[in-house]
Amino acid sequence: MALNLQKVDHVDCNILHIEDVALRRMSVTQPHFAELTHEARDATRSERDMTFLQAVKLYPKAIAWSVVLSTAIIMEAYDIQLISTFYAFPKFREKYGVRGSDGTYEVPASWQSGLSNGALVGEIIGLFINGYISERYGYRKSMLMSLVAMIVFIFIPFFAQNIQTLLVGEVFQGLPWGVFQTLTTAYASEVCPVALRAYLTAYVNLCWVIGQLIGIGVLTGLLKREDEWAYRIPFAIQWIWPIPLLVGVYFAPESPWWLVRQGRTSEARAVMLRLTNRSNTQFNADETVAMMVHTNELEKEISSGTSYLDCFKGVDLRRTEISAMVYGIQILCGSAFMGYSTYFYEQTGVGTTDSFKLSLGQYAIAFVGVLLAWVAMGYAGRRTLYLLGLLVLNFFLLIIGFVALAPEICYSLVSEISSVRLRSKTIALARIFYNIVGCVNNIITPRMLNPTAWDWGPKAAFFWVGVCFLCLIWTYFRLPEPKGRSYGELDVLFERKISARRFKSTVVDPFTGDTLVPVDSVSSTAKVAVEIIQKERGDLNRDLSEALDFLDDSFEVARTAAGGHLAASNVDTPPEQSPSSSAEAVTNTSGKKSKRVGFSPWTNYHKAPGSLRESTERTPKVLPPSKDKRALKSILKPLDISIPLTPTESDPGRPGYFSAHNYKSFGEMLQSVVQQLARDSRTSRLDAYMALLGTWKAYEDVPEPEAMKEKTGLFMGFIRRDLVAMRTPTDPDTQIVTQALKLLISIVCTPTLSACLDDEFKSFVIEHSTTVIGRGSSPKAMINHHLFLLAKQDFSTRLLTPNRVDKILVALQDIQDQVTGSSVVTYRLKVYEKLLCQAENAMVARIPDWLEHIFHGMLSNVKETRNCAIDVGRKAGILLGTNSQATKAVIELFKTESESGTTYGDYFGARLMKMVANKEHGPYAAQIWAVVVLFFRSQRLRLEQWPHLKPWLLIIQRCLNTSDLNTRFQALDAWNRLVFVVGPREGTSWPMRKMLRLPISTQLEKKLSSEPTKQARRMALSSYCNLLYYAFRPDASHKQLDLYWDEYVNQVLGRMACGSAHDRKMAARILTALFGGFPCQRWNESRANENSNMKPEELPRLDPRWLRQRISIVLKVVEPCLGLDPLLYPCSWDKAPGPVMWLSLMVSLCEAGSQEITASMDLKEAIAQIMNTLYRLWSNCSPKVVANDGASTEWTTRYSVLVQSAMEKLGPMHFTDRLLSRNNRTDFEAAPTPSHRSSKHHGLLQSPILHLLDMFSRVPVQISRSDMYISMIKAALRLCCDSRISRHLKMELLKECAQQVSNAKSSGNDNAGREPIWCSIAEVTVAVMDNHSLEISERESRQFGHELRDVVKILSSGLQYPSRQCLEAGKLLYCRLVECAKRGAGDGGIVLAVVEPVSEALKVLETHNNEKITLFYASLVVEQCPQPNTRQTMDQGRKALGGVVLPPAKAAVFEPFNHSYQMIDNTLASSYKTLDSSDVESHVRFLTNLAVLFQRCPLSLSGLLLRKIQNGVAVWIEDSEQKLTGTEEGTRRIHITVVELWKKICSTTSRLPRKDSTLLKAIEPLIASGLMAQRKAIVNATIELWNTTFGAEETIEYPLKVEGALRRLRPAVDLQLPTFPESTTDEVPETLPSFLESQEDMDYLQPPS
Repeated sequence: MALNLQKVDHVDCNILHIEDVALRRMSVTQPHFAELTHEARDATRSERDMTFLQAVKLYPKAIAWSVVLSTAIIMEAYDIQLISTFYAFPKFREKYGVRGSDGTYEVPASWQSGLSNGALVGEIIGLFINGYISERYGYRKSMLMSLVAMIVFIFIPFFAQNIQTLLVGEVFQGLPWGVFQTLTTAYASEVCPVALRAYLTAYVNLCWVIGQLIGIGVLTGLLKREDEWAYRIPFAIQWIWPIPLLVGVYFAPESPWWLVRQGRTSEARAVMLRLTNRSNTQFNADETVAMMVHTNELEKEISSGTSYLDCFKGVDLRRTEISAMVYGIQILCGSAFMGYSTYFYEQTGVGTTDSFKLSLGQYAIAFVGVLLAWVAMGYAGRRTLYLLGLLVLNFFLLIIGFVALAPEICYSLVSEISSVRLRSKTIALARIFYNIVGCVNNIITPRMLNPTAWDWGPKAAFFWVGVCFLCLIWTYFRLPEPKGRSYGELDVLFERKISARRFKSTVVDPFTGDTLVPVDSVSSTAKVAVEIIQKERGDLNRDLSEALDFLDDSFEVARTAAGGHLAASNVDTPPEQSPSSSAEAVTNTSGKKSKRVGFSPWTNYHKAPGSLRESTERTPKVLPPSKDKRALKSILKPLDISIPLTPTESDPGRPGYFSAHNYKSFGEMLQSVVQQLARDSRTSRLDAYMALLGTWKAYEDVPEPEAMKEKTGLFMGFIRRDLVAMRTPTDPDTQIVTQALKLLISIVCTPTLSACLDDEFKSFVIEHSTTVIGRGSSPKAMINHHLFLLAKQDFSTRLLTPNRVDKILVALQDIQDQVTGSSVVTYRLKVYEKLLCQAENAMVARIPDWLEHIFHGMLSNVKETRNCAIDVGRKAGILLGTNSQATKAVIELFKTESESGTTYGDYFGARLMKMVANKEHGPYAAQIWAVVVLFFRSQRLRLEQWPHLKPWLLIIQRCLNTSDLNTRFQALDAWNRLVFVVGPREGTSWPMRKMLRLPISTQLEKKLSSEPTKQARRMALSSYCNLLYYAFRPDASHKQLDLYWDEYVNQVLGRMACGSAHDRKMAARILTALFGGFPCQRWNESRANENSNMKPEELPRLDPRWLRQRISIVLKVVEPCLGLDPLLYPCSWDKAPGPVMWLSLMVSLCEAGSQEITASMDLKEAIAQIMNTLYRLWSNCSPKVVANDGASTEWTTRYSVLVQSAMEKLGPMHFTDRLLSRNNRTDFEAAPTPSHRSSKHHGLLQSPILHLLDMFSRVPVQISRSDMYISMIKAALRLCCDSRISRHLKMELLKECAQQVSNAKSSGNDNAGREPIWCSIAEVTVAVMDNHSLEISERESRQFGHELRDVVKILSSGLQYPSRQCLEAGKLLYCRLVECAKRGAGDGGIVLAVVEPVSEALKVLETHNNEKITLFYASLVVEQCPQPNTRQTMDQGRKALGGVVLPPAKAAVFEPFNHSYQMIDNTLASSYKTLDSSDVESHVRFLTNLAVLFQRCPLSLSGLLLRKIQNGVAVWIEDSEQKLTGTEEGTRRIHITVVELWKKICSTTSRLPRKDSTLLKAIEPLIASGLMAQRKAIVNATIELWNTTFGAEETIEYPLKVEGALRRLRPAVDLQLPTFPESTTDEVPETLPSFLESQEDMDYLQPPS
């Protein structure tokens, strides 16, 4: 026997192993064979468990390199396709063919065969050579040499002038082609794992199809070419491939399998790291290389040679036969038509062009066939697909596309069937056979088709049908299934000569022999134990063979006592302490008896010696036994558990006495325990077990985990030995077995220790426990422990094979008949629960065997059993509910009839009805009801189709209507699971949708009269959330959302929103969750099965696009939940559910259009509906809600939050676009066309902000115009302005807003609602002007003038508001406007852009009730009016304004003002007419500013000013109505101001350069009014002006009014009257004038001289 092998007698006979001879030789050649086997086993297991996607992620580089090398096949397939297709190519036939009697050219059949076979001959030689060079130099170098040769050999056919040269070229090109055929397939199979092997090797066939497809495509494209390049170009295209392939192959890694065969394992490891993803930390390159080494060594022992001759020896002969036939069947199956398809089509009468097109389509179908085969290989085996392909070909041989199915699998089979060491040579021989068959085919097929030969035509298919049928027979009996097998497993299968049909089902272990295993795989830990024992006993020189002989022992307890250890006085459990039922009565501290499972039947504590030496050598120090048998205290931790000792056990002199108190640490004690367990003494082992378990129990965990992990390997050997310990040849040693089971359970239940158990030991545990449970004679305690072990184990799922699971289920089937007690039933249920998690498929296959046990258990009267059955049933329903087989099993179980004729379903339902009537059992009835429902999630057998559904619903109805609160809670929880099972979808029927809602809505509608009803309400809300959770699942379609919004939201939340404040808040929270207002949580399909109430925060978010499209129906539910009423929601509202819900909705609507560049119709409609909601809220505000100013302000504050959040989230920019109109019902509607042109069915389109302002202007009577009201308007305006990118756009928007407000009609006072809005607009306008400095780019862009014009229009729109706030806002706006115009355009700009437009607005303003406004703004204009004195100033201002103001017509006189003079003149006249002493300040200010204007006016403009405003001034000077004659203070102030004004006018007139008749005529009204004035002061000032100006002229022409006035004054005043006309005789004598005198007049009186 080899040194690192162990003989065992427990190897599974159902598993195929290596022959012992081969395993022994391998162990001799490998010094570390056990370690190598362990690593190889792990690597094989990892590859077998690796899925396709995992393999792709781990081996991306290997895939890439395999694809690079396999691409060389495209080049070969392309050229081979050329030759066979050239026979139908016109220009090729003309060059190399023979002219026939009918004048057409034809390549003779003999040359057709010669050309095709020439390439095959070259390939045969290349294949044979590759078998040597690839094994000697490696795949990479062989590939490089072949590619270089290919580049050279292409020259021969390209320059061939005759058919003979062409034949030579084909032969030479065949040499590298042969290398490509073998090497690419072998490389692909050796660089990838099992999961990718089939796909990458099959990619070689795809390359063939691609090459053929390219070839036929190239020829089809060159059909119309008439020169020699028609056939030379296809040859030249071959040079495209080799050069890039040379680069790729140069950098490609070598095959790791080839490196292992060469003994270069370190390089192989480096290559594996290069082929895999470095980021994957779970990959172990050393293990993978170990697997290669192990397989290589295995094949060495099976067949040591690597020559071609070895391919025909032993088991490799069968492999060579299979590989060759798999290759040969590609031709023998009838695929000959594929290569000659174009020529075949021509011979059947199809035109040349159409023949090529048909061939092109044929290869396209073949391409698709390859892809389909790739998919199929993931589900079916290679053998299955190969058989299927041949079967289809046999019946549909004439359909060329089907030829692609069988050849696809060929490359996978060849690479897997051949042995690793002979792979290249086996593939080469197989391909040589293929080429030989191809030669024969190339000889007979042309003759079959050629009209000058056999001329079979389509009848040739019958020949191939027969051959294909023979291939089908061979495939069935000889072709094995290699899918999922490692190369080592395939080696064992072929070595053991397993038939082809058994390959798939045979279980193989390539790492163990029939009776030999590597030591580390079974009992290497036991060997360590032997070495420890030898060291302790001092026998260090004992031969190793003695240790191995000890390991071969069966570990059974010696039959004869040694040293008194097995005497009659041995410490055993007393007979009365052996459990007789599943649970024993144990006295606890309270004195009561309780049921306890008999896991620990020992009531006495065994004390053992401190070491393995005999007790006579060392007498341990012990404590005397306690009289009350209390537990001894450990030095490690106090133990207060009562463990009584028998007198015999407490005797320190007893041999084998063991005590934990003699050790300083747990590790030291553990070492002694190991030594005790390694002894043959039964008592020592019992003491060791009990001491270890007692210490473990005292600590409630492993005291020193690392120490225990180090010894776990040893404990595996001891436990394995003691689990089969026998007291007699027929009776097991119950005590030893039970103690070993206890230790095993403790290890298994500790994850860190369980992970140290190897798979073989775990397999033994499973099989042994199954055997014990199935053995009817096993003691009850032992069966309980084994059941508990199976229920607690957490072994790998691959260990729970279907066969083992079947055995466990069979053993558990009737266990209650063998062992009495309810504990066995409970443990069985727990085993079912564990198996469901570990072997789901196997449990489904045998569901009738265990399902009935669960259903029976749920009806059990034993509470523990019932609870366990419900838990297991619930998990089974969750796991298997979608499986139609499980659903069918439940249906069949309920259909089962009893002897009385009733069904099991009737019985089950009746039992649940009785349970509902019992307050204690009612909650269990609801839970059981839910368990049954969980099994009906299958798509094939839906719950609605269950015949027993109606009576089943009556049960839960009874539970929901019961008065017991706990039962109702459980019923609602069960209803949640029903919702989970139904899974409301678009296709769910209306009755089912309604039924799911009704119980919940009914519970929600109940009045909250007591605390229990409140609890029930909370549970109902949780169930309602659960209903929404599944109805609005994330993948729900919009149609489904429509259905369930109407069914579950409108009809439930709609009612809640109309209820109490608490209901509204809850409705708002739910809607907030649906709108995505809470942090996103991952949607869990099984959420209803979790034992926690569902909260609104868990609800899935509705699709924002759906919300936007259905915003109208959404807002109907949202609106009542907003909670604007301060009476219902007196607390802080910012963080209340209402605004949070609204904000969430707005955010969701925003996200719906996050990818839109322009406003979509959905967004417009959403804004329209939001506006409708805001309008309704504003208009329908109840007077009760805003009963006082405080409540009104709070309501406005809340309303403002809605407006601002809507604008902020949806985008203020959209609120400034013209999107909306009003219909006949005054509802807002979206713009019907993208161009925003209104149709005949819609009103004027306006932006939403304009509609908002219009709505704000219509202030309901109950809402106060508080500061909050103003702030709301300003905030909305600022948001909209900020959305505009330039000042010009901002001003344009504000202008539209001002005009909209100006045109609005308010209720009540006309201006009451509009004035605050205009003030806000003016304030925002000022802020915009202040925040935007004038830039050069703005002036150059000709926007500045437009901005000023817009501001003027804003100001003009406010001229109708007389309130103090509006006047102050207008003054500020005008001043900022003047400053802005001054900075940008100078004085000319002020006149053109500000003074003149404002004056024009004032001029046309209606004067009724607007005197105050007119005077205010007229005074402001006069005060701020500049006095440009040159045309250049005006032209500069006009230029700066960007051409907004057109230049006036050329005039001789410079007149900068026009509307201003008229406005002043009109204002003077109108203000005199409406003069009222109550508004003295306005008049005084205006007249004073006018006087200042005369003072500031340049002399060049003074005459023009006098002439333009003289009529208005004359009215005040003449005072014909004597309004300035009063004695009131106000009237006196106005009189004084008028006199001062007249003095400034007189002064200005006196400074004029010319005082001639022309001027006198121009200012006639002004001079006449001064002469005709009622006040002496004015008359005197006028006389003084006359005498110094006009009177000083030599001649003067007197206007009529001036003449009359002078004539009236001449008798009383000294006047200078040059050339004054004398009066005629018929004139009436003039009377002296009379004057009104006052103290003020006396100050100005000048007595005549």
